Amino acid sequence: MGYIISTGSYLPGGNPVSNEMLSEVFGESINLMGDYFGVMSRYFVVDYRTGENINNENNSDFCFKAVKETLQKTQVKIKDVGLLISATNTPDYSLPQTSGLIQEKIGLKDAITLDLRGGCSAPLQGILIAENFIKSGLVENAIVVGSECFSSIYYAYLLKNKSNYLVKDLMSSLIFGDGAAAVIVSKNKVGEGSLEIEEAFSQSSFPDWPPGFVVALSGSKVKHIGEAEISLGKMMQHFPKEIESRLPKVTKAALERIRLEKGYDIQDFKHIIGPQANKRLVDSLNKSFRNTNYFYYGDITGNIPGGALLLALDKLLKDRQLAQKDKILLIGVESSKWIYAYCILNKV
Repeated sequence: MGYIISTGSYLPGGNPVSNEMLSEVFGESINLMGDYFGVMSRYFVVDYRTGENINNENNSDFCFKAVKETLQKTQVKIKDVGLLISATNTPDYSLPQTSGLIQEKIGLKDAITLDLRGGCSAPLQGILIAENFIKSGLVENAIVVGSECFSSIYYAYLLKNKSNYLVKDLMSSLIFGDGAAAVIVSKNKVGEGSLEIEEAFSQSSFPDWPPGFVVALSGSKVKHIGEAEISLGKMMQHFPKEIESRLPKVTKAALERIRLEKGYDIQDFKHIIGPQANKRLVDSLNKSFRNTNYFYYGDITGNIPGGALLLALDKLLKDRQLAQKDKILLIGVESSKWIYAYCILNKV
């Protein structure tokens, strides 16, 4: 058993980029699409009018600022952190590791550093790994940080091709955003805001299902080196019908395991922080499971797969007052390969 003793986040660009702002560039169809998907704004590291990086920031910079805020809110010193885990699928580089870049920026001298390449489930897998490192006695404190930097990849491309873009490419600008969030996982309860980790779990049960989302930014199968033009559709592929049909089934599998293993139903949780995909999907999920206590932040931030759940947790803790023994369920579903993960937290 471990504790989440602090959270922090960082969203680049200063102010969110609203649908109205994007409509200045791409026309009024943006507002119609925004109403349909329920995403009203998102944060970009780039200027939405020019595609230029606003403050010369990258993914590891987001992570550094989220971790810095997290450390400022706790008594744990940086020298006492023994493990640093980064979860993202849009790193600064293939190598060096994002966790190593963050380690350098925060001035962490000696630590175990790990990278997880993944989306919505990855930060919860990070918490699971951190908790097991703590149980083993290898470390007493760990940092898990989840992040994405999408806009510098696709938005500049979209602007370059705004006279001849595809609607599905525009959807990526509408749905996805940039940002990072971090948690400190500790062996000990530190401070009044600590959350007990009752259980963290992750499982892949559907390896033969086709993906709902593929990000092919690098790799040996989809090659971009040497290409004069790289299509956004080749880099980021959506399969909406797969997501709409399979997301509820994977969510149901996770909730069923929680019920069988822990005896908890949806009503036992004060707050559920689940997939922060577009609100239309979230509303459909909640209707299917008769859930009324879902905390959603994606309408403001857009979907930031590697960081979404931790961003929503940080926002929840900043905005809501929790009572002792309140339960929070974090549940992530990885549509790229249908991995699920969850974390049950108790206010202590």
